Amino acid sequence: MACEPKTDPVFTRNVRCRSNRSISIGENAVRAFRRCWPASGFPAKPLWAAFGRNGDLEDISNGAWEHADGHAVSAMLDDAKEVCLQRAGKGWR
Repeated sequence: MACEPKTDPVFTRNVRCRSNRSISIGENAVRAFRRCWPASGFPAKPLWAAFGRNGDLEDISNGAWEHADGHAVSAMLDDAKEVCLQRAGKGWR
């Protein structure tokens, strides 16, 4: 069975979707994602990101995250965006 963070209750419960198209991913969600991407280099720290109307990443927290695997960060953000879209529908975009 494939590892799917976007269907993991720990991941989905710890993703916060904001009306300004930003996402906060809590420490427990990061840990859940790391189980799928063990070589990601993710710190056990929350992550925040903001997206434009077209879905493009506009801003992201850094610091502890600057050495994390960029592909894994992108995958986690895609999963988090999908969680937000499932909760709020296309209006979240």
